[in-house]
Amino acid sequence: DIYSEQRGILAGYNWPQYALHRGHLHMFLYHEVLKRTGKGTVQLGQTVTGYQNNANGTVTALIEHADGKTARETGTLLIGADGIHSAVRAQMHPEQPPIHWGGAIMWRGSTLAKPTRTGSSFIGLGSHRHRMVIYPISHPDPTTGLATINWIAEVTVDSSEGWKESGWFKQVEIDDFIHHFDGWTYDWLDVPALLRGAQVAYEN
Repeated sequence: DIYSEQRGILAGYNWPQYALHRGHLHMFLYHEVLKRTGKGTVQLGQTVTGYQNNANGTVTALIEHADGKTARETGTLLIGADGIHSAVRAQMHPEQPPIHWGGAIMWRGSTLAKPTRTGSSFIGLGSHRHRMVIYPISHPDPTTGLATINWIAEVTVDSSEGWKESGWFKQVEIDDFIHHFDGWTYDWLDVPALLRGAQVAYEN
């Protein structure tokens, strides 16, 4: 180990540190919102394109539907959680420059495998320009001992010419990037085998 630290309760916090599948968290939150606010309160296929502050203290969200139609929704609070290319943030802070890509390319996936180290260890392997981040996002199956292991494989390249692809997120083949991690095989972790064990991988 070059560096290690405790997390959660062992690090002196009042609560444990949790790691779970993001999709499971989203669905948990979705069902909890519906339970508390009723059907129809979560509406998909819409984009907030901006907002308008009203004289009575309310705020109106300007919305564009997937079919091109527009709508307006007025409430007491607008939370601009609309992502890295946030239209709400751009309107609120028009002086901010556009998002700048720093050269990092990340491939993400998950693999059923046996957890390493403590069984809940968060592993950072490599350097800031060429690395793996690995951690379990489920408990091990009591029969097989296998857990869902989340991994992020990352390299940093020259970004002076900007991002040349058409999008920021796409599904890719493992063979498209696994060569970056040839030889990353240790007595406690086989990185190529972990990558090949994934059913699907995405490039960010």
